[in-house]
Amino acid sequence: MKELERLTVKERRFFYAYLETGKQITAFRKAFPDSKLKKPELAGHKLMHRIKDKYDWERLLEEAGLGYEKICAKLAQLTEAKVAKFNSKGEEVAIIPDNATQIKALELLVDLYGFRKQVIEHTGNVTFTEAVQQAYERRQQLRLVKDEDVSNG
Repeated sequence: MKELERLTVKERRFFYAYLETGKQITAFRKAFPDSKLKKPELAGHKLMHRIKDKYDWERLLEEAGLGYEKICAKLAQLTEAKVAKFNSKGEEVAIIPDNATQIKALELLVDLYGFRKQVIEHTGNVTFTEAVQQAYERRQQLRLVKDEDVSNG
């Protein structure tokens, strides 16, 4: 049975509202609009903890299309984001890199892969770029070992 199917109707309603809003209090209010609770923020917090205790949060996100690998793949695409430039008449004149989107996507990828922490912990005489590349290579090696363990197990 899929993890999402195991959620109760109320938990599912809250979970999807949380994915939409990103805030527990807003998700609780959206999922339970008729609630007369005086502290919906506390109810949202408790419901989130109950869901995380009862179910595999990573699997829930994966089944909802927000798994780690999908997010990383989308962010990788956004590191190549482009934006159209228009003249005063509204005609497209050029397509250029969307630097703000590219930088933010790169920052998020660095954080998701744990490069920033690994670079900070790194000691020795190496440039930032070399440290990031080494961290990436170690991550890839770990992933390959993990995949081999799964296929051999």
